[in-house]
Amino acid sequence: MKNNNKLIFFEFCLLTIFMGIFGLFIHSIFPFTLISISGLTLVCLIIIYRLIKNADTSLLSLIAFFGIKPFIKKMVLPLLLSIFIGFAFAAALRLVNNSTFFPQTFTLFALGIAPLIGMSEELLFRGYIQNRLYEISGPGAIILAAFSHTIYKCSLMVLPSLFQKGDIIYLGLWTFIGGIFFGILSRKSGTVYPALAGHAVFDIIVYSACETAPWWVW
Repeated sequence: MKNNNKLIFFEFCLLTIFMGIFGLFIHSIFPFTLISISGLTLVCLIIIYRLIKNADTSLLSLIAFFGIKPFIKKMVLPLLLSIFIGFAFAAALRLVNNSTFFPQTFTLFALGIAPLIGMSEELLFRGYIQNRLYEISGPGAIILAAFSHTIYKCSLMVLPSLFQKGDIIYLGLWTFIGGIFFGILSRKSGTVYPALAGHAVFDIIVYSACETAPWWVW
């Protein structure tokens, strides 16, 4: 592995570990929440350092690191497919939880805050991390970004005693599968837009009746 590739992989490992720390302690009481904040702070510092070191002064070059680029026609099909996958995953989850296939009402949290949380995750994992790993391998980038996202999502559920081991395995499996789908479609479009749209639709449908964030949502 070339030296630059080693640095990229090392950065990936650090981001995965620090996001795992953030998720692991975010539901803890003070002073353990400081550990969580430290993890997220280190993630931000790593990304800021790379932006300062590698980007020029234009805004377009900065946001391109997160997979945000001018919209073109070839992005339409991956975007539509991702929206369909996000809806399908959410509808399946609702049916498994003995709910209706499609929500009857939507709260302000579901329409506003929930999709923003999901989209922020995608900007990090399918946007920044996956795009960073493209410099090593295209297929490998998709798999590793999905793995990193899965580690983070599972870390959110480890400490709270209400969550069972079997549920964590179930969550991890479907998070990884969804990440692969969103990663492939983002790769095809050359942007993070499919992942943003698919995750937003998923969260809107899943959290349609929630007035506030569930305990597992930071």
